Amino acid sequence: MMASMAASPRPCDVDHLLKSLAGNRMATQKLAQMFLDMYPGKIALIDAALQDEDWVALRRVVHDLRGSCAMFSATACLALAGKLEDTLPDHVDLELPEYCARFRSALADVAAELQLFLDERPEPCP
Repeated sequence: MMASMAASPRPCDVDHLLKSLAGNRMATQKLAQMFLDMYPGKIALIDAALQDEDWVALRRVVHDLRGSCAMFSATACLALAGKLEDTLPDHVDLELPEYCARFRSALADVAAELQLFLDERPEPCP
């Protein structure tokens, strides 16, 4: 018996960014590396804001990350960031830690996808 499985969507669309940059792989790699460089610090800011219950700071870091998510067409991250931005800082509820955990997980998926892109060897020119 074979189970039918739909392919899960990729966490981000680096190819779309590459096309929007006229195929400039170096620029795309630079943007991917910039995300990977700032990603750990942004996660630390999320953790600190949650720990301190600083909802304004949490909204700020989510907003910053949302811009990066848009650049990489990271739809799951965008949806979660939008939900968090709509909620913060005035409507904090018991679901906030769960949304933050899901956002962090989606960001980790994007980071892994970007690392795979950086690890790829460019195809030789014909």
